[in-house]
Amino acid sequence: MDMNHANASYIVVNATALRSSGGLIILKQFIEAVPDDGFTYLLFADESVQLKAPQNTIVLSLNKRSFLKRFLWDLYGLKKWLKMHHIVPVRTISLQNTN
Repeated sequence: MDMNHANASYIVVNATALRSSGGLIILKQFIEAVPDDGFTYLLFADESVQLKAPQNTIVLSLNKRSFLKRFLWDLYGLKKWLKMHHIVPVRTISLQNTN
């Protein structure tokens, strides 16, 4: 994973729960529609999902399948990961199916 985009503006996409059926279709459609707009997209996805991402998209594979892992990631983990990597996104998109 190359995070050395010194002047990059990041859009973070949280999609760790989308790995089958309709959720996976939505994720693949999202990836196909990512514009070449000058932003770098950081996509957090389940490790079982294989995606063909555009050049301006970095796919980070995670295992957050249990309810507790996913809950902790959504609540604390994503923010902690971004802080550790000194990333302040311009936008955050959640494709999670949470209530």
